[in-house]
Amino acid sequence: MVPGRRRVVVPSGDGGGPSCPPELFYLWRYFIELSQGIGSGGFGPAVVTWADLRAWRFQMGIELAPWEARALVMLGSLRASIASEQTAKTAPGA
Repeated sequence: MVPGRRRVVVPSGDGGGPSCPPELFYLWRYFIELSQGIGSGGFGPAVVTWADLRAWRFQMGIELAPWEARALVMLGSLRASIASEQTAKTAPGA
């Protein structure tokens, strides 16, 4: 493992969700790295914006196909949605 890098955990499917196909591991790693640098507006979980994606791509020197960029933004939205549901479940009176 590279010093200063977090270990990437890929969904295995044993947590009730689908497993990540080996061909898409790189995209999952991109998403984890991208997610570490996004900020929240203070009104809920942070989402991956097109501006965040552009800045990350520029900084890392990564080129993406349009479908890969859309997938990363959609994963960000899904992540935020799940985080919101988890927050609602643990909120007082839930």
